[in-house]
Amino acid sequence: MNTESEECRLEAQVLAELAIAAGAEEYPPLTKVVDDARAVAADALHQPPDVTERELDRIAVALRRAILRRAHECADEHFRSPEHGVPKVLPSGALLHHSYERGATAEHLEERIARNAGTAAGWSSEHVVFSSAMGAMSAVLQCHRAMTQPTHDAPLRLGAWSSYFETDMLLELCRGETTGWESLGDLYGATASGRYQALLVEPVRYDWDASVMDIAAFVHAWRSAAPRPRTLILDNTLASFTWPTERFLSALPDGLPHLVVEVRSGLKLDQQGLELANAGVVSVYSCHENAGTPSAGQFADYLRTARALGGTAPSMDGLAAMDTAFVFDRGWTARHAGQVFLHNQALAEAVSGQDGLFSRIAHPSLHGSAPLRHGPFVVCRLADDTIENHGLLLAVINEEVRRQRLLLTWGSSFGFRGHRYETILPRVSERRGLFKVAMGSRGGPSLRATLETMCRLAAYPDFAALRRDYPDVRPVDLMRMAGQGQE
Repeated sequence: MNTESEECRLEAQVLAELAIAAGAEEYPPLTKVVDDARAVAADALHQPPDVTERELDRIAVALRRAILRRAHECADEHFRSPEHGVPKVLPSGALLHHSYERGATAEHLEERIARNAGTAAGWSSEHVVFSSAMGAMSAVLQCHRAMTQPTHDAPLRLGAWSSYFETDMLLELCRGETTGWESLGDLYGATASGRYQALLVEPVRYDWDASVMDIAAFVHAWRSAAPRPRTLILDNTLASFTWPTERFLSALPDGLPHLVVEVRSGLKLDQQGLELANAGVVSVYSCHENAGTPSAGQFADYLRTARALGGTAPSMDGLAAMDTAFVFDRGWTARHAGQVFLHNQALAEAVSGQDGLFSRIAHPSLHGSAPLRHGPFVVCRLADDTIENHGLLLAVINEEVRRQRLLLTWGSSFGFRGHRYETILPRVSERRGLFKVAMGSRGGPSLRATLETMCRLAAYPDFAALRRDYPDVRPVDLMRMAGQGQE
């Protein structure tokens, strides 16, 4: 049996299951997706895999469009300031209650997240959905400062072991006379020092090295600190379902109040790679609450107030699009994200053995330990890290995609059904890039061809050799794309 054909057959079955979970019995465009996917599954072993793969890509797009079309049909009936007394009904039959869309609530999603979330004995929990992860993180930082009320005599010091550049920008916006933050090099020493009232940690960091948190070392440092930080904010976007919430919370209690806040993107890995709606998820946990530390319920209520005032609630279109059984379902997320993680691990292991264009291949599987040894993309650090070389590499891959007819997209983000690559310029003034490949959940010929292509390119001794073999390729002008122009 052809492995690629079998992988395509399985993907077709998954797409049919997703359409059924989305409500195919009640919505004809979704019924057609089920029929098309089942037809492809039946023929997959008798068709060339590359033909089947392209048909699967078309069906996935059709599935997304059907869900979004149904969502718009629900939302388009209502103004942003809807008429009183007229029910606002979501596809599942759930009702929304709001007088202004910017203050829309998301109880049906938050209840689903609560059913799927981990917790631990002795801890209270609440969950709040925002229109984006950055909106969620901004609200968490603002509400924490407002509720803890730092003063000149008792300032708030926050230590951040994080690398996502937009998080750094948010922290700068929060800096003030009574509130400060510092970037941490040594997470465990900083935690044990007792210097910080709050910590912000990315268990899997968005950096050039894909650094991971050592949970046991952190808990040891936390318990040895005097005084201990009372608030811990975790950005779990890259860890997804592998983050062990229950085990982690169980290791922390010491009879004193704690507030643990988990923030993640709800767009990346919770929506089966379909990107139905922007979303950010905040899960709040508290134990041994007292007047000095907010409870989970108090903090969540404050977040919901900030969400309504700031207009960071999901729109009705977004709420209707996410009103789909597989969104925020832990089983479905593990199924999709698990494949994403395995495919990226395969790429990391294949390319890490090469010694040429890349000085370092970064992925948690190469140096992390369970459970934090997974990640949704691979970072390839260029041996000669210049903007010009990044532009050449992108242009060469663009050419290989065209020549081989690969389903490999030049685009941002990660966690899709298909595969992507891009160069990010975190700080344009530094003229350095971060090149990453984000393998998706779908198996098939493009998965294999992408791994083979990246291995072949990685083996080039330098960029001069690459340029000689691709003399007609014009490098991508990244500075112009960044809006800076060429220097």
